[in-house]
This record gives sequence, C-alpha cells and structure tokens, in this order.
Amino acid sequence: MSSSDVVLPSPAEVRQIRDIVAASVRDAVWMDPNDPSTPPTNTLWFYGHKNAYGALCNFAHTPIVIGRHTWPTTEHYFQAMKFHEHYEHFSAVLHAKGPMEAAKIGRDRSRPLRKDWEAVKNDLMFDAVLAKFTQHDELRELLLSTHGLRLVEHTGNDSYWGDGGDGSGKNMLGITLMQVREVLRKAFVAPSAAVSGPAHSTGHIRRAVIDATSQLPWVLPDGSQPPNTLWFYSDKKQFGCFSNFFAVPTKIGQNTWPTTEHYFQAMKFHEHHEHFSAVVHAKGPMEAA
Repeated sequence: MSSSDVVLPSPAEVRQIRDIVAASVRDAVWMDPNDPSTPPTNTLWFYGHKNAYGALCNFAHTPIVIGRHTWPTTEHYFQAMKFHEHYEHFSAVLHAKGPMEAAKIGRDRSRPLRKDWEAVKNDLMFDAVLAKFTQHDELRELLLSTHGLRLVEHTGNDSYWGDGGDGSGKNMLGITLMQVREVLRKAFVAPSAAVSGPAHSTGHIRRAVIDATSQLPWVLPDGSQPPNTLWFYSDKKQFGCFSNFFAVPTKIGQNTWPTTEHYFQAMKFHEHHEHFSAVVHAKGPMEAA
C-alpha cells in the first residue's frame, strides 16, 4: 500500500496516539546501568545515518516535501523552522549543503530564534518525521518492522532528542519515531481481523517476502552482520521476543499455548492426542521441543 492510497488519522486521533505512546514509555529505561554496552530487552539503539537503522536519523538523506519546499533531510526542515519569520536565515538552512551544516546554522544563537520555539519544537519534529516515513514507502516499512521495540537514539551528544549516552536523556527523537510508527500502523496496517483468517489469505504476502529475501546473505564472508540486518537468538537476549521460546501465550484453536514453540511442536502429533497433550502441558518451550 502506497502513501497515496491511505488517509492518515485525524489530528485529534494523532494527538491521542502521541499521548498514549508518550505515557507508555514514561518510565522506560533507555540503558541498563548494569550492562551499558547492550540495549535493554526489546530496545533498539540507533545513531548515525551511516550505521544500522541509520534511516531513523534526521541526517539520513531522504528528501521530504512540506509546504512549498522540498527539504534534503528532516534536519534541514527542523532547523529552518527556528527562523520561519526571518527569510534570510530560513533560506540559509534550506540551501545548506548537508544536514550538519543545517544543524550548525540552526544552533547558531546569534541568529533570531523564534520566541515560541520551546513550545512548538516537538510538534515540528513530529511533522518532519511523519512526512519522511509517509512519503518514502521503503522507510515506512522499515519503521513498521520495529513494532514492539522501544526506539532509542543512543548518543552522548544529545540528552534531549537522544538518551544522553547513559540513559538519562529524554530520547525525544526515539519517542517521536514510536509515535509516528503507531500513527502509520493505524493508517497502513490492516486491522487484526483482516489478517486472522485462513492461511491462504496471506499466502501471497509470505511468498513475496520469501522471494524478496531469497538471495540475501544472512552473514558476511568475514562472519559479521550484513547492513540493515538484525540478528536475534534466545528468548533471554536482546530482541528475545522474536524467539519461539519467548513466554507469550498464544490462543490458536481451542488451546492457549504458553509459547509458539509449544504450538509448533504439538502440531507434529495433531492426530495422536496423547503426544499432542504432552506438548500442550510441557513445563516450558525446551521440554516442548
């Protein structure tokens, strides 16, 4: 589904979604002080437009159209809005050679910062990020693929938009991305009822995904992780929720399965109740396996 085929939620609905997301992460931990080198469970760290998930950063080279202008990056738009009543400075940001130059101009306090900046900056950032992930289909799919993960701009260079590098920052860019993600989920993702029917109703999607990834390398020749690839393993490690051993009950048929591993293994014995029942009542996914 492309952006031209969809109507975004109303402004009131968008505000409600943003408030719900902000409230849901109010007490979130961006970094575990006992393990500062590893993101907390179900958390995705990102920073730098040239690194993994760099497309989430404002310096990523993805043009957006807002108003009468095409902005080279979301950083250009955000910084220019500081000078919306002063064309000379506004234009300097618009025509900046790159996002770093745009940021330097915007942060120059010898220039006339708009008086209401503190009151409007979060909304302006949201508008920029929403435009970016609405206007670029492939970026929208990337953001939607992070559903269920807390997004954290992990950097010591910014304690407002980022986490301050030690988890003490506000992580407002991460929160903004999560807000945009939920708005896009409402607009672009089919309701759960539409995807809960027979398997054949989603068969073409499954085949398309398999075809699209059939030639991708899962590991580089040097043993490292390929770009734009997320490795996961074990229910107790980072992104453990992707593992079949993750303890999340799932209702399928007449049974509630403790894990997806229970269901998968039990289906081997769907005609043999004794063995089927043994898996259903297995104490854990390892025993079920």
